[in-house]
Amino acid sequence: MNRSLLLKPILALLAIALFAGAELPTSAEEDLLPVDSQWKGTLTQRAKTPDNIFFPPEFDATLTIVKREGNDFEAELREHTEGLDITFLVRGKLLRGADKSYSIDFKSYDVKALPNAAIYYLNVPYTARISEGGLKGTWSYEQKDSGVALAGEFKLKRADD
Repeated sequence: MNRSLLLKPILALLAIALFAGAELPTSAEEDLLPVDSQWKGTLTQRAKTPDNIFFPPEFDATLTIVKREGNDFEAELREHTEGLDITFLVRGKLLRGADKSYSIDFKSYDVKALPNAAIYYLNVPYTARISEGGLKGTWSYEQKDSGVALAGEFKLKRADD
């Protein structure tokens, strides 16, 4: 049997494996979202409600990565300001763009312990680009039936480097 016929499928599989592995960093030093990494900064919010409920315009925020499986991650997003302290549990994905940039998308699904907040919302989507050791992104939430619309930006820097 011709050896070159046997080598072609093996080389094709090797090329696929190498290309697929290039999507995310391979060593712990290159990992952009390692477990226990913390990202600290601020999160802003603008609110529109029919009852003119007060929402603080800015929070101190900390995103802590608690679990990683490939591109998927789970984290705790703590938002706090004077008189308000809440930690959301979030799930998300690390994504690589066609331009080789990295971004993350995540969504809150629960809260940790008893939040010190009169009102909070779950299933809030967040998206951010990763660059220069930081995350810069936006978030928004809307409940059309109740007239609630919240949105804002966040900037977080890697705090554990």
